[in-house]
Amino acid sequence: MRFIRRSQRSRPEISFVLLDWGVRESFHLLHYLARQTVDRERFEIIVIEYYSRVSDAIRRFEDQVDTWLVLEMPQTACYHKHLMYNAGIVLSRGKIVAIGDSDAMVRETFVESILNVFRENSDIVLHVDQFRNNRRDLYPFSFPSFDEVLGDGCINNVNGVTRGLCDIVDPLHSRNYGACMCAVRSDLIAIGGADEHGDYLGHVCGPYDMTFRLINSGKREVWLEDEFTYHTWHPGQAGDGNYMGPHDGRHMSTTALRALLARRVLPLVENSAVRQLRLKETPESALPVDKLVDAERVTQWGKDDPFNRTQAECLETHFVESFWGARISRSMHRFTAEWIAEPPLHFRGHASLLGARSFSSIAEAKRNILEFIPFSLRLRVHAFATLTFVWRVTELAWKLVRRTRRMFGLHPRKISDRISQGVKERLLHSSDAANMIVLLVSRKNRNLHSPPKVVVLGKGDAVIMRLFIFLRILPMATVFEARDRNTARDVVAVTAKENGAVLFSSNAYVRFYSDFASCPRNKVLIV
Repeated sequence: MRFIRRSQRSRPEISFVLLDWGVRESFHLLHYLARQTVDRERFEIIVIEYYSRVSDAIRRFEDQVDTWLVLEMPQTACYHKHLMYNAGIVLSRGKIVAIGDSDAMVRETFVESILNVFRENSDIVLHVDQFRNNRRDLYPFSFPSFDEVLGDGCINNVNGVTRGLCDIVDPLHSRNYGACMCAVRSDLIAIGGADEHGDYLGHVCGPYDMTFRLINSGKREVWLEDEFTYHTWHPGQAGDGNYMGPHDGRHMSTTALRALLARRVLPLVENSAVRQLRLKETPESALPVDKLVDAERVTQWGKDDPFNRTQAECLETHFVESFWGARISRSMHRFTAEWIAEPPLHFRGHASLLGARSFSSIAEAKRNILEFIPFSLRLRVHAFATLTFVWRVTELAWKLVRRTRRMFGLHPRKISDRISQGVKERLLHSSDAANMIVLLVSRKNRNLHSPPKVVVLGKGDAVIMRLFIFLRILPMATVFEARDRNTARDVVAVTAKENGAVLFSSNAYVRFYSDFASCPRNKVLIV
């Protein structure tokens, strides 16, 4: 690695970390950062190049760059954004670190708005959403006006606000979590920085892995509502042709989502330089820059076949999925399973046997979990799954009829965006239902002051679960359907007043985690 420039600013308030991996055609964010309302001494700009290219696009604004580091990674290695994030965190001198798009437009009040939010409350992780315009005639970038970007071709402008900020159904997918994320530098170091696990190679994912782990550490997620970034179309803007790690079908990393569900704070693979700072093994005056890149790890990031890498077999134990009331975790080539809260009453005396055993595959772990589940309990889960399947087939058929009617002009077309189907990979409604039923039955004979509260996602799940409770197939419980953020906030309010834990289905928690996260940790049980 080599430095083209090193920052001479001693005490900036905020450090902007901008990335390139030999692909950026424009760094026009530097043009807009040079025109901010705050004094230039209050922020610094750090540029991290992954490969060896010295970009002409940066040379154009070189006087605005404080630190410019070229990592000189081999061309055979797939790019890893998280390594670049960590380089920026280690090199930053500001109290706040901001990670965002290098080819975005921002207004003159952008930096001032960020600083004002952190001045009021620093115990947060801040995001700035992005307006996106898909007009091809704005490429190559020619410095259009903000009104032009917000006009024809803007895909998410709702009366001057992004559609994501208006979305109370699925903000997780409608907001741009990679546009700009800001957090206190010491908080980022405390959670181990960005996760350099192999699942995050390539396009997926952005800085929201750190957002989720900051949430797990107790920080609050905040979005600016009167300040945005602006992006115009360019080739490959959605990761076209790039390698992508595991995601839910809408480019949201399932590895990051599992971190959220497992309440994990530290990364699966921690950068050595960040680790030294976290453990205070190195003073801030002697930044461990030489520890930034692990040469052996880089050899496992080959472009040809990034799936065949030993890095995917992480040394640390991490959550894989929930299954029938048990949580399956992976460590190297082995899997372990343990009950999320407490085992079914029928097998409580043998619960330690499940946690003490290790299995060679997920399938083997699942087979052994089912040995602990009595037939009557399996019957209830299968009945629930069958009814919800019928419900969803009927619901999809009705949506198809409505769509057909709209095609023939018999029904007005809605302006609303497409309805999200939620996270897919292993975070399914059926597994949520199995976990809920097993845990409800396991708590049946406990002396509870009031029926446990259950939060599920989807009207079908809520209706059928209430039916099962009415027929006494399931024990008494109060069922909430988390249909939007307002419902989520109501559940939070109820939880804060009453005693006892609340059971959240994983889909419901993931969809509205920023609202549920304010519940006391000892009251929230995610299944």
